[in-house]
This record gives sequence, structure tokens and C-alpha cells, in this order.
Amino acid sequence: MSGNQTDQIDQLKNMIRSNSSQISNLNNSITKMQRAQESLTQFRKKVVNSKSSVQNITQNQNRYLAPVKELKSVSKCAKNYSEGMSKTLSGFGTKLVAAALQGLLLKIDIKLRKYQASISAAKASVNQLKTLTDNHNSAIRQLEKQLKEAEGT
Repeated sequence: MSGNQTDQIDQLKNMIRSNSSQISNLNNSITKMQRAQESLTQFRKKVVNSKSSVQNITQNQNRYLAPVKELKSVSKCAKNYSEGMSKTLSGFGTKLVAAALQGLLLKIDIKLRKYQASISAAKASVNQLKTLTDNHNSAIRQLEKQLKEAEGT
């Protein structure tokens, strides 16, 4: 029976080495995903700032245009300028930029959620492997105790 127990111990030690390797690989993956997540979070902040800047620029331009709008009734040039700038500021280009930035934010948020889910899953796997390793170590201790008791008799 001692040969069988020794074989079991060897198998358990191999499983522990395999678990350790898997844990190491998972921890490396977690670190890479966390770095990518942080980088994407920083990029998201830049996109939010850009979106805010575009909105501020449009608002400022509209404020500068307000006095010109007041002159529309007395000046054809002011009227044409005011109408043209109003179309530009509320036109397709401005809406396209706003929509593109919003779409980019949505895609970033989806990717960030995917990173978080992957990180959580990897951490759960690490915890499972650690529990298995603890169980294997406990089984090894029990088998070694049985071997010592068998040698003592």
C-alpha cells in the first residue's frame, strides 16, 4: 500500500505544480488586462474631455454670434453671416462629431465591462486553483501521515 500512497503523493504534487503554473499564467493575464483597462480608462477621460471641449466651443461660438443675430434686422450681411454660422454650429458636422464621440464612449464602456468581467473570471479561477492546491496539500499531509504510521507498525 505504501507504493500506492507514494504514487498518489507524486500525482498530487504534479497537480500542485500544474495549478501553480496556471495561477501564474492567470495572474499575468490579470495584470495585462488591468493595464489595458487602465489605459482605456485614461483614453475614455480624454474622449470625455474632447466631447466637453466641442460642446464648450459650440456654446462659446453661439454666445459670440448672439450680438450679430441682434443686427439681422438692420443688416443683410449680419443676417447672412448669422444664418450661415447658425447652420454651421447646429449642422451636420457638429452633430456628426458629437455622435462619433458618443459612439466611441459607448464602445469604450462596453470594452471596459468586458475587461472587468474577464478580470473577475480570472480571479475566480485563481481562487479555485488555490483551493484545489490547499486540498491537494492537505491530502498529501494525510497520505504522509499514513505512510509514517505504516512504517511505525
